[in-house]
Amino acid sequence: MSKWYCIALFTLCILPRTGAAVEIKNVRPGYGPVGAVRTDTSCVPGDVLFMTYDIDGLKTDAKTGKVSYVINLEVFDPAGKSISKDETPNDTVPHLGGSRMPADLRIGTIPTQAPGKYKVRLTVTDRVAKDKPAVQDVTFDIVPPKFAIIGVLASGVGIPAQNYASEFALVNMKLDAKNKCEVDITMQVLDAATKKPVMTPIVQNFPKDLPEGTDLAKENFLPMRFPLILNRPGRFIIEVNAQDKLGKTNAQLRFPLTVLDLNSL
Repeated sequence: MSKWYCIALFTLCILPRTGAAVEIKNVRPGYGPVGAVRTDTSCVPGDVLFMTYDIDGLKTDAKTGKVSYVINLEVFDPAGKSISKDETPNDTVPHLGGSRMPADLRIGTIPTQAPGKYKVRLTVTDRVAKDKPAVQDVTFDIVPPKFAIIGVLASGVGIPAQNYASEFALVNMKLDAKNKCEVDITMQVLDAATKKPVMTPIVQNFPKDLPEGTDLAKENFLPMRFPLILNRPGRFIIEVNAQDKLGKTNAQLRFPLTVLDLNSL
């Protein structure tokens, strides 16, 4: 799991721009490429902002059968200064037909990132149509560091018999004079309809369950991995609660998980 910490309270604001044949649609924050939908976007500096989206209206080259487009990503700091740029060319065949291609973006921040409102400008240029590019702005806020669950990687879908796992990390735990933390963390699975637990909670206590050799004074970052066996289809909610006893503060993570019934598809 990446040791980039989670995004700050970013208040997602999507500002579309029109006038292009190609369009950017279905912009969605999530926990990875096929990640669960992200609704609680309260985070701290140092993580990766992950979003998926669709590029629609692409023209196919009549000779090659390919779509060809360029994705430009530019990040602006709270003062409006450009702090990073990235360009990604794409040439591929849409094997299922149509004019739409899926895409995603990752914006990495650093643990010392200054708080404030940042902007991501996403530009897609169709090299076959040679038309006006599609441009979309996404703004997000970074807040000062705090105890948090960050770096979440968790699929939003699964199938029965799958060995499923969610990954994340705890950061900014308060330490005692011996550089030890006192944190309780509980993972629970709820039925999405009734909100009632469907399993016995998984509980870990730190420092008792700390991996050998962990030095929180050197890096106040604790990676976690919770595996689950998906034994039946249904709609569920994964809930993780963390309590920093020394810091007298809590952090919570909740996201939906749909386990598909393959026989009904």
